[in-house]
Amino acid sequence: DQANRALDRNVRVSPWIHVESHGQHLSMPRVGQLLETRAKVKNLFQGKGHEFVELDLLLLADATHLVAPIRHVAIYQLRATG
Repeated sequence: DQANRALDRNVRVSPWIHVESHGQHLSMPRVGQLLETRAKVKNLFQGKGHEFVELDLLLLADATHLVAPIRHVAIYQLRATG
């Protein structure tokens, strides 16, 4: 869900297609810790006429404790048809 929100806030999407996500859980947040997702557009590229976005995300607890890095790829602009 956080990756989808980051996608929507960084590129114009309508409609979009999730392609892949890869994450690695490095630690467990504790009950009561504030979770935060930070996102950065790593790459915009084209493939088979579609426009893709690659996001790097970090899931943090209490703004300092790394819980998981996540790579998220989506098609944010479909190729023109017709």
